[in-house]
Amino acid sequence: MTTEVTCKNCCSAIHKEAKICPFCLTPQNTNAALRRYIPALIIFVVIFAAFRISSSINTNRYEQPVSFAALKDNLVVESSELSFSKCGDCRSTFNAVTIGMIKNNTQHGWENFQIEVRFYNKDGKLIDSVSDTAYGLAVQPHSEVSFRVMERAAKATEEYASHKVIINDADQISDYY
Repeated sequence: MTTEVTCKNCCSAIHKEAKICPFCLTPQNTNAALRRYIPALIIFVVIFAAFRISSSINTNRYEQPVSFAALKDNLVVESSELSFSKCGDCRSTFNAVTIGMIKNNTQHGWENFQIEVRFYNKDGKLIDSVSDTAYGLAVQPHSEVSFRVMERAAKATEEYASHKVIINDADQISDYY
């Protein structure tokens, strides 16, 4: 009775009970080959499944950004007041200080407001304007936040009869930081 067989891969003579060819390291028994690759296959399936699950979770949470222009009318300046303070680094000029409240009537949070304040004289003529981006100023959905805009006054304080606050732009607060 012969004790040698031919390797299925490299055709070398090997012992008939050898599970792996000593020359090319090819498994000779199909069950042995399958057992050799099962752990790698299981690890691949687990990693693939975990990736698919995490991708579907993140996809479900993502919302398309909302245009500020579409919801601009729902961000309302509820109140504002104009006052003047002495300029700290100069003698003869004043700062025009506008404080107020912004109410967010949307379901989205907003931040980094671009606020414009227009100043009018007693005849309703525009006499001064201030624009400021309030970085870090944020308002959550259906809530309100206070703001302050301050700039050196271009005219004498007596000329300032009224003002109007306009929110020109804001960024939607992102869920991903």
